[in-house]
Amino acid sequence: MTTFQVAIHVGNTVGAIFYEDGKAEVRLDHIKKEAVEKFLQTPLTMDVAVNDIHTFETKTLQPLESLDNLKICLTRLWEATGVYVAWSRPIEV
Repeated sequence: MTTFQVAIHVGNTVGAIFYEDGKAEVRLDHIKKEAVEKFLQTPLTMDVAVNDIHTFETKTLQPLESLDNLKICLTRLWEATGVYVAWSRPIEV
């Protein structure tokens, strides 16, 4: 499996999340690093689109259970921690 990588940042502090085989490494030189790590370990209940963008089901997802779960849960990272996911930013760490 290839390691999934996504850039994150808080203010001017840039970091990244690296995910492979159900494990994530958070690289962020900021006090919010612990909040991101806790977020990734905590089940998250949310409405998730199924079949199309008009039909939703409430699901509880474990962020590290799969890459798909991780990507969906990362859409809520900012709201939960104040850490922004920069989906298109190149990894700099």
